Amino acid sequence: MSLRIVTGYLGLSLLLAWGAAAQPHPPVQSLLVRARAAGLDAEQIGLVTQRASQAGLDAVQTDALLEPVVQLAEHDLPTHKVLLKALEGLAKQISPARIAAVLDTLARHTERAGRIVDAWLEQPEARRLIGLSVAETRKGVPRSVRFKIIESLTQATMQGLSEADMQAFLSRMAREVHRRDGSGADVSTAIQVLHDLAAPATHLNVVADLMIVALNAGVSETNLRQFPAALREARQHSRRPATELMTLAASALSQGEPATRVLNHLRSGTLPE
Repeated sequence: MSLRIVTGYLGLSLLLAWGAAAQPHPPVQSLLVRARAAGLDAEQIGLVTQRASQAGLDAVQTDALLEPVVQLAEHDLPTHKVLLKALEGLAKQISPARIAAVLDTLARHTERAGRIVDAWLEQPEARRLIGLSVAETRKGVPRSVRFKIIESLTQATMQGLSEADMQAFLSRMAREVHRRDGSGADVSTAIQVLHDLAAPATHLNVVADLMIVALNAGVSETNLRQFPAALREARQHSRRPATELMTLAASALSQGEPATRVLNHLRSGTLPE
């Protein structure tokens, strides 16, 4: 029997065993039915309920941890980060009330990010950016692509970028980025780099300029991720403000300078005027 099948049986067994133990609390039973109907992975749900039981949580407390996850799944939104946060909180023996509050916050940000991304994907230019044809609708967007972008946007808004700023950045990418990889990875990575670099928020437009130039220049996802660290090193070697360094980097990329060379110039503080 394959490992995949064994782990699947294990997860289902955990789920059923916990469900049986919680019979006196009907809301939890209803939650488990909803979880299965929403397509949540039985192994993941079973693991959370097992860890909750081991931590001494009662059915009501466990229900509070699972409810945000089930609601996200019912709205076809990513649940992976919320499940991981629940397991992390249980492992650190954080109080159930604090874990539930964190999960609720993360779920709310995920819901908001989902609304922003879904509205953005209604734009033909946005769908073209992730490799879809003009004739394809938002329903044709692969779930993995949509989830990846939603998760990056969730992280960005939780770290302080406003929904309006993210909507503006997504709209700019749809209008101004002409290269596309069809996986959504570059869009997701650009969002992550944007919130890494856009502090203070007054830098946002300059960072957006750099990301759009980089995407049009075909900078790889790996190299995109290196820009925040490279710019921090550049600041250590130079008295130039961050906005000036980003503008110079964008200019070099737009003139055909390879990303690896631009990154090396930043790290060594030798970026030319």
